Amino acid sequence: MKALLWTFIKSSTHAELEANRAEIYSKLRPDEIEYLKDYWGPKESQFLRIHTRKYPNLGTHSNQRSESLHPGTKDILNKQIGIEEASRRLGATIQSKLRQLSDEEARSGGKLPRTLDSKAFVLLADTISLFAISKISAEWEVTKDEMNKGTLRPKPSCSECELLVRFGLPCKHYLVQAFEDGAPIPRTLIHPRWWINGEPICIADWVPTYHASALPISPPRHSTSNLQNPYISPNRNQITGLGLQVLEAREALTGYARTRYDRAATNAQQGLIEFANELTKDDLDTRMPDIVKRPGWNRQFKSHDRANKRLMTGAEAAERDANNREQAATREARQREREAYALTFGREPILQMVSGALSPSPAPEIMLAASGEALREPFEAEAAEEEEVEEEDPFVPPPSTAPAMIQVSRAGRKRAPTMKALEAEKAPKRGSGQGQGQGQGQGQRQRGIGIGLYL
Repeated sequence: MKALLWTFIKSSTHAELEANRAEIYSKLRPDEIEYLKDYWGPKESQFLRIHTRKYPNLGTHSNQRSESLHPGTKDILNKQIGIEEASRRLGATIQSKLRQLSDEEARSGGKLPRTLDSKAFVLLADTISLFAISKISAEWEVTKDEMNKGTLRPKPSCSECELLVRFGLPCKHYLVQAFEDGAPIPRTLIHPRWWINGEPICIADWVPTYHASALPISPPRHSTSNLQNPYISPNRNQITGLGLQVLEAREALTGYARTRYDRAATNAQQGLIEFANELTKDDLDTRMPDIVKRPGWNRQFKSHDRANKRLMTGAEAAERDANNREQAATREARQREREAYALTFGREPILQMVSGALSPSPAPEIMLAASGEALREPFEAEAAEEEEVEEEDPFVPPPSTAPAMIQVSRAGRKRAPTMKALEAEKAPKRGSGQGQGQGQGQGQRQRGIGIGLYL
């Protein structure tokens, strides 16, 4: 009978309520039925869920909201303590409750549910509590489903939906405009009691609107600029709807079953993320990657050196840079002097040097020894022309007075002798010592034999 009474109290529709009432009356006597009708009949609107869910009670069903604090109060108080100690304990308990509320409010501005439609809730993130976001997300999925089917029409003023009347949150009839505009849900559709760090509530007859609010609103987490309505995609709506069903199924479990469900859901979501990463890697770019720029702090002494050799310090790098700048300035100054000197004589030094380097050297003339004035005159004319050319060209160096010699490169360092070379130096040389004496004696004997035969 107790279970049947609770089923009667929790009836969600009028048809279900009348069916449960008839079943209860069938198991009671006539006088008991008259008692229920006379005493509890006029009070049904105060405890039946079909009526209490239409009251602005924020989800509670009891008119005595302090009953849940009775066990906590009994734990800290007893009849043997004085009024001062009781006041101190009550104050500490109230402070603890306030800290719990602050912690819960701080968690509301943290990580959002993974299955949340981020484009629709971009303006509500970090501005309202997570409890309000969970309630609105369920209603938002219903709104998208009915709008895609064409069964939902907006209402100018809705006063029947439980979400709006009981919690002060927008129902599907107010969310239709956000769906049609493809815009995020504004915070003005949510009652100020759900706002984080909001102003005191000074409005009694509050209604949801789409007008701008004077209260500060946090900037969106992501950009909402999109030319196409993101809420029309059926695949996207199906994914967000299934995610909401996953959370609702979790709330129906308890204990070890919920732990197993959480582990399975986490593994499945992690697998989806890894699969998305694999798909991203498959979509490679066809162009070559950019050149990796070497950082400037790890400068080496040489471009090709040992791999484990230390890098240059800051002082060494600064000294090398200063030397390079000084050498570059010296080269530029020398080049400017050459250009100025060349312009003085009406020539370009660079072009002349390049043409002189590319032109082949004249072949040496073989002068034949001859006497007479006929051969002497051509040589004098050529010598005069060479002197004129030398006077015109300022870049021809003067003849050297040093004797002619072949440039010999400096010899390298002497190679260290090996053991084999040292042993070869210590060994006796061929053709010296006993071997040389034997050869001379044998030659004398052969000459003596030859003389004897001749005689």
